[in-house]
Amino acid sequence: LNYIEASLPQEAPPQFGLHPNAEIGYLTMGTSELFTSIVNISGGAGGGEGGGGSDPVKATMEDLTERLPENFVMVLVNEKAK
Repeated sequence: LNYIEASLPQEAPPQFGLHPNAEIGYLTMGTSELFTSIVNISGGAGGGEGGGGSDPVKATMEDLTERLPENFVMVLVNEKAK
């Protein structure tokens, strides 16, 4: 697993014969689903709870932020792909 993560480039649509923009729809839908889930966790988009309803959302966002991979440098990714 370490070898795969260190030596191979991330998958991209062109590797599968797709247009580079093919990923846009996938990412847009994923973002929309994530946003909907966050709104559902918080109890809806409306206020009126006195500020107490934001704790589950804050906890979820902190958890997601901690699990994000480190930022990558595209030049290094291209070097690994060669």
